[in-house]
Amino acid sequence: MFIALFASSGNLSTPGWAYGLYIAPIWGIGFWLLIRPGPIRALEVQVGIGIIVWTLVWLNVVTININDHLGRANHAFTFSEALGVGFNEEIAKALPVLLAGLILLKFRSTKLDVRMWMFLGTIAGLTFGVSEAALYASREIVIINQAQVASQAVRAVLSFAERVFVDGFQHAVWAGISGFFVGMAVNYRRRRIPLIILGVSIPAVLHALNDWSAGAFNSYWAWILIQAVSLLLFLGYTMSAASIERHWARARLAGAPLVNRGSCPAGRMARCAGPALRAGRVRGSGTVVACGEGLTGAVAGRLRGPRSWAGPRAGCVPPFL
Repeated sequence: MFIALFASSGNLSTPGWAYGLYIAPIWGIGFWLLIRPGPIRALEVQVGIGIIVWTLVWLNVVTININDHLGRANHAFTFSEALGVGFNEEIAKALPVLLAGLILLKFRSTKLDVRMWMFLGTIAGLTFGVSEAALYASREIVIINQAQVASQAVRAVLSFAERVFVDGFQHAVWAGISGFFVGMAVNYRRRRIPLIILGVSIPAVLHALNDWSAGAFNSYWAWILIQAVSLLLFLGYTMSAASIERHWARARLAGAPLVNRGSCPAGRMARCAGPALRAGRVRGSGTVVACGEGLTGAVAGRLRGPRSWAGPRAGCVPPFL
């Protein structure tokens, strides 16, 4: 099909785009099955499209220009240069996820599950990786055409295959890690800044080590090891995301001040006891509004995550997380 559609194209990035766009949905399905973020409804689709568009625009307007000033063409990165590139590219992937979360929180008072933000992070990573693969694939095609010996052509062909089949996956793994921390930061504002910094720094350092090791060592094994560590870390957060969020929510609830519903300030009464809150909507405050006695039992026994409050006692309203 690709030959029929694009054989007459004169743009060397076309094969990279074609194969990258073919592989990316397969990786996306794999990430969805692995992360299990829940059903994807119209809201999640709209957020995903916004993240894709933002990532493509930011990559071409900002990220590429910064990278051009950080590194030298056809030279191996120093570690400081690689670190700059790592932070530049990981910020480019984490920023649209963070903005989407804050916009939903601000204008729709809606929080998505942390696993959904992690999955949307992988979407940003796949978008970034496909675009980058198209750029580098065109360079590999030129090397293949100009190869003087068979080994040069073989190496360029393998590099082309790695770019179009694996580049998007690797960027998605790093972006998924940052997406997890960004999701936690959006849903739990008291630790928002440290979580964002940590969420960007971990994949940025892994990214920097990945880029630096490719030129620092006369072997691909260090590079392979760093990518394996990145994948294991991503899998660890994938498998423990739900339990981490439950633990965080319980700790957050246990540390929040308990205020009797009757003493809720008049200016906030509608917010404290509105119908939407009784239905389980979260509005994001630092106070748990409860009522009567038995608060400990209510807190300990009815927490079901940051978006639900099942069976409140005697008109008690849900917690603000």
